[in-house]
Amino acid sequence: MSHWLVVCGLCFASVSQAQESQVKKASAALEQYSTGDADAIDAALAAINKAATHKKTGDKGSVWVLKGEILTAIALDGGIPGPEPIAAAVEAWAQAVERGAGKDAISDGLARIISAATLALRDDLEGKRTAVAWSRVEAAITARALLVSVGWSDPRLEAPLLRMGCVVAARAAQLDSGIAWFADLRALDEFDVSAAVQLATALNGGRDLESAMAFLAPLLEERPLEPALLAKAVELQLASNKDAEALAMLATASKKKGAGSAGSSLLLAKLFRDAGDEAAAIAAYERALETNPSANEALLPLAQLLMNEAAGLQTHIDDGKLGRTAIRKMKTSRVEKLDTATDLLEHALEAAAERPSRELLEALAQVYEDTRSDKFEAAQQALDDFEGE
Repeated sequence: MSHWLVVCGLCFASVSQAQESQVKKASAALEQYSTGDADAIDAALAAINKAATHKKTGDKGSVWVLKGEILTAIALDGGIPGPEPIAAAVEAWAQAVERGAGKDAISDGLARIISAATLALRDDLEGKRTAVAWSRVEAAITARALLVSVGWSDPRLEAPLLRMGCVVAARAAQLDSGIAWFADLRALDEFDVSAAVQLATALNGGRDLESAMAFLAPLLEERPLEPALLAKAVELQLASNKDAEALAMLATASKKKGAGSAGSSLLLAKLFRDAGDEAAAIAAYERALETNPSANEALLPLAQLLMNEAAGLQTHIDDGKLGRTAIRKMKTSRVEKLDTATDLLEHALEAAAERPSRELLEALAQVYEDTRSDKFEAAQQALDDFEGE
């Protein structure tokens, strides 16, 4: 009886040693691969697969760490990790963690995967390979989640991946994931306006304005005068015929701290104009010029709005329904608005440094015609010459 026990023990030791030899073989082959022997990686994978599937060595965290290293090397071979190789490597690292491997054992390999995948995602988006990008980002985000689970964090790697993930999710219409990743990005104290705008646009893609605004609302609460966010919110509401809501939002933004700066006034002026409140737009453009007389971008649009008001006054004057006193006041107001518009446009022409836009030349020709100025013919000729180029 004792003879059979000895035989069994020897067999057990022999099998165990055989599997340990597979681990050593895999490790040695991986080392060969790292020193330039490209074919050695296949031998490394074959050996570690045997060790990982055997009951004597398959439960060792170190075995799965080695498998993670081998699969990571395969995934990164060529520099562009495919979705499936990433997923296979991440699964091996997950098995290693399940068997007791910690942050120090897994962080290097997974961090390399995240870095390489993030770079590949940029190419995917430029090439409009949305499906590939989505598969790749899912695998990379899983790698990040595994690292986070063992207490690892490196915003320098995480933030770029999460930003790309939000953009990919928006384009792939995987919006729940995109919103969750944006929240993770915010938890890293990162605020990516472009990603937020793309997610809001995608959320409204099915005319789901409520979801888009629910996503934007807390971001605007935090940054009420962020140009791209406020412009997107107004755009979405106007597209859904929610003009009153858009104007109410702009009125609220106008009361926020910093709203009186030249930059914010220009932003609000444009958005008020888009939303149809020309009086509020005029006030905002005037405020921008008061704050910064060099805010040349306010000159042309303010002049155009004043010319619109002058044209409206002329309509009332021409309809013959007003008394003489009212007409006299309107004529005076019209002349004042056109004079102010003329000054603004001439200032804009000077600021254009001999490179005026067609829009500016059209406005100049119009204001000179409206005021019966002797400069009209020259302005019209400049416009004709511009159109003939």
